[in-house]
Parts: sequence; C-alpha cells; structure tokens
Amino acid sequence: MSSKEEEIYITVIIVSIFLLMLCVFLIIMVFAYMRKQRINQQEKMDLENRYQQTLLKTQLEIQEETINYIGNEIHDNIGHIIYLVRLKITQLPSIINSAHRDELYNLLKKSSDDLRAISHSLNENQFQKIGFYESLKQLLFNIEKTGRYSINLEIEDDIDMHNLPIQSELILFRMMQEIIHNIIKHASASTIHISVSEANKSTIIKISDDGIGFNLSAIQSENKGIGINNIMARAKFIKASVTFNSIPHKGTIVTIHINA
Repeated sequence: MSSKEEEIYITVIIVSIFLLMLCVFLIIMVFAYMRKQRINQQEKMDLENRYQQTLLKTQLEIQEETINYIGNEIHDNIGHIIYLVRLKITQLPSIINSAHRDELYNLLKKSSDDLRAISHSLNENQFQKIGFYESLKQLLFNIEKTGRYSINLEIEDDIDMHNLPIQSELILFRMMQEIIHNIIKHASASTIHISVSEANKSTIIKISDDGIGFNLSAIQSENKGIGINNIMARAKFIKASVTFNSIPHKGTIVTIHINA
C-alpha cells in the first residue's frame, strides 16, 4: 500500500471515529436533555401538588374556623336566648292555658336540645373530646330522633383508623357529615346504613341509602357537584379514596377507602 493510500485510509478512519464520537455525543446530549425535561416536569408536578395541598389545607382551616364559630354562636347566643324564653314561659301567670304553655315550653326545649346537638357536632373541641366514633354515633342518633330515617351502624371490633392524626379524623368526619347531608337533602331515602370494616390492613367505610340515586357523570358535567367535589378534595388531603356507586331509583353506596 502506497503512502498516499495509507494517508487516505487513516483520514477515513479518523473521520469515521470523529463522526462516531459526534453521534455518541449527540445521543448523550439528547438523553441528558430528555432526562432534564423529565426532572423539570416532575419538579413542576411536585410544586403544583404542594401548592394544591397548601391551598386545600388553608381552605379546610378556614372552613373549620367558620364551623367552630357557628357552633359557638349557636351554643352561646341562640341557645342562651331560648333558655331564657323557657324560663319566662314557666313564670307566666297561671291564667294562661297550661296546655298551651306546656306545648310552647316543650317546643322550645326541643329546639334548644337540637341546637345544642348541632353545636356539639360542629365544634372541633367537642370532637377532640369524644373522638370519631362517638361523634358519628351522636350525629346518627340526632338524625334518627327526627323519626324520618332508620339508621344502621356496624363497626367491626378493634378498628383504630390506623392511628390517623386527630385532624385527619376530623376531616373524615366532615366528609361523612357532607355525605349524610346529601342523603337527607337529595336522596328521598328512608334508610341509611353505615359500616366500618377492615381489609388488607386498610379501613373501609361504606355509606348506603335506599333513595332515588343520581347520575354522577351528569352532575359533574353540569358543574353541580360542589358537595361531591368537596368530599373528593378532603379525601385527597388525608390520602384516602372515595367511590360513588349510584343507580337512579335504586339508591347510592359511597365507599371511603383509608390506606394503611
């Protein structure tokens, strides 16, 4: 092989090596760029999630402060006024028909008792004193007292909600209040059944009714599901999941799954 051919051969090899290295470099740069894009996207998603969590936490704190305020106002002001009216009724002259007086007194007493029960169910301090299960039992007892609903509550033994923080238990209780409120307001139901069970070290709460049911997709598409959206947001905050299984005219089952 002549020296000129050797030079051409060496030149081809050098150029080939250079092109190969350039290709490798470009491939590395493309992968590095894609990896950086993925990292940036993940950081953006994490930032968005933290922002949503902070926003939701703020909203829940504001809601809870408002609920506590309403509960205290009912207990301290309205309840006190009704109590004074009851005292005044007992001091009315005997010339007033005693049957009418007793009827008015009993009506006011029932209103006072109901307001006290409502204020207790709204007040966070009361919840912290008696806990999740007792608060739930009181809520259902007050609903059953109206005589309009048959209430059935089943709780498996030794279920501790997997040591949820008290604030998470309160949020869970508010979720159930919202679900039961929706049943009372919209379902035209006569029976409410609640069960608390455990499966795979997770807690499962089911709230079912025998009401008229609803079309979840239709409600969400019409932007009418504010209560449902609120329930879903609260569930997300405590890392729980909620599913709605409703058939028009055949009732609804709401399942809350609390991860271990």
